[in-house]
Parts: sequence; structure tokens; C-alpha cells
Amino acid sequence: MIAPVLRALLAGLIDYAGLFPPAALSMAETVRNYDGYIHGEHAWMLGRLIVPAARLAEYADALHGSGLDATDWRLSALATAADAETICLFNDGPAEYGRIDTLEIKAADVHEIECATV
Repeated sequence: MIAPVLRALLAGLIDYAGLFPPAALSMAETVRNYDGYIHGEHAWMLGRLIVPAARLAEYADALHGSGLDATDWRLSALATAADAETICLFNDGPAEYGRIDTLEIKAADVHEIECATV
């Protein structure tokens, strides 16, 4: 049994990045794995699914027709400042694909960071 304090500390701590090395899984495998983990014994520790903004359409395709319900999934998009419209369009789309609630932006310089926060 896990102590309540430890459980509170670790809740949602581990994001799933199955698309990236060392796993480097396909999008379909990543989506299936995340679904299994989100319904598994240790789901309380699982955080967001990490998806590059450039691959959001592929993510939606992997979910479409899979029979999986990602309505409650939280996503973190790896993005650039140029991906803002793509991310907004995704979040305005079908709720069963989950929602991006975190952005990880790699900025080329300080100016890009300032523009992204406006």
C-alpha cells in the first residue's frame, strides 16, 4: 500500500513519451499503450501523453476508428511558436481526442519566448 502523502506527491508525475527514443513506437502503438496505462493499476501516476504538434493529425488518425475514448486524456504538445493555430484547431476539434493542456515550446531566441507569452 502506498502512503497517502507519497501518492499525492507522485500523482500525475510521469508523462508518457512512447513516440521518442528509446521506445520510438509508432503513433498507433503509442496510443494503444497510453490507453492501457491510463486504465491500469498505476494510472494515478500517469500524466500527459507527449505528442509533437506536427503529428497531431496522425494522432487523431490513430484514434479515429480505434474504439478508444480519449476524452479524458491530457496531452502535452511539443511545439514551436508557429504551431499555435494547429494547437487551437486541435482543441476546438472532437472532444474524444483529448485536450492539449500543456505546451512545451522550443524557442529559437528570447524574442520568440516573448511572442509566445502574449
